Amino acid sequence: MPRGRLPKGKKAQTVRPIRSVLRTLELLKALGELGAPAGISELARMLGLSPSTVYRIAYTLQSEGFLSQDRQSGKYAVGPTFVLIADRWSGRRLLEAKARPVLRRLADELNESAGIAVGRDESVVFTLAEEPRNFLRVHLRVGTPLPLHATAVGKVILASWSDAEIDAFLQGRPLERYTEHTVTSPERLRAELARIRATGLAVNDEEFVPGVRCLAVPVRDSSGHVVAAMTVAGPASRMTGEKLTRCQAALVQAAREVSAELGYRGGDEAAAAAQEDVLAWLTAGEAE
Repeated sequence: MPRGRLPKGKKAQTVRPIRSVLRTLELLKALGELGAPAGISELARMLGLSPSTVYRIAYTLQSEGFLSQDRQSGKYAVGPTFVLIADRWSGRRLLEAKARPVLRRLADELNESAGIAVGRDESVVFTLAEEPRNFLRVHLRVGTPLPLHATAVGKVILASWSDAEIDAFLQGRPLERYTEHTVTSPERLRAELARIRATGLAVNDEEFVPGVRCLAVPVRDSSGHVVAAMTVAGPASRMTGEKLTRCQAALVQAAREVSAELGYRGGDEAAAAAQEDVLAWLTAGEAE
């Protein structure tokens, strides 16, 4: 049984789940699985409970707005209170709530900037950023559209697109050069995206801003979709050797933690990203 946390000063003891609360939650989960309104008899069959018990639970939830009942059919659906809570904790808000403490810990642990970015049209935008206490640090600009092809977070988002979407992105436009290291060849970018898909790790080696090096990995939701990219960024003079490898390991673990909080249960990609030789990647990039 799980252990509960008691108020300060109380002796620790085993806290058992409340059966009536568990039944209430099971009813809500049953409605979620159905994805459509349901009557008392149907819910009772699904839950293995008596109709009278299910009715009392549904009536209580309805009284507080967690369920609503159609007057003609008598069936129940999620109510306005439930929808309001779900809206406040869905999508970007949920992502930010789960990612913020992880990013703060990451910035403190590595003494480098850490952030979360999402795709927006044909660019990428940081929605959260935490900076280290170093005087010399990289500033991640929240809310500013950044290029997909020249940033590590952008390449993570781009790699999550279908081949057709990538083709459309590359057709009819040049890949703008920001530094001497920017990837401007569509063929080379495609090859890099294939590597990112295989390993789950993207690198920005002074491709957008001279002197700045970044690593990025995907953050996934319960369905496995890439909903964001998490990054660690720092001066290229510091992001070398053992420090870069340490940043890679910490970043992969942090993204895995946030993805798990969003309901993702996969792990193969994170394992691949942790094993990818980021130093060899940079060396190969310099050779090209």
